[in-house]
Amino acid sequence: MKQEREPLWRVMAGAWSARVIVGRPDAERLAIAAEIRALRDWLVPEEAQPQQSAMPFSSWNLKIEVWDDHQRLRALLTAEAERAEGGGQ
Repeated sequence: MKQEREPLWRVMAGAWSARVIVGRPDAERLAIAAEIRALRDWLVPEEAQPQQSAMPFSSWNLKIEVWDDHQRLRALLTAEAERAEGGGQ
């Protein structure tokens, strides 16, 4: 049976509230960066690269393509979180 994930809004709210430090001028940016990372981890959790086993090459190739897409999305969201943390454009 598939385990249910926590609702995204709750994950993001938790990430945001954990990063808010009252009085810091960059508190909002840091909280938004935390939300972006929470969204990233919720949508595309870290996963090991698939290993080719006894499956047909075409199936393995498709798995690798999906994994690559996930890695690109994770990298994009990570970069955006880092931009928010740094205050960059």
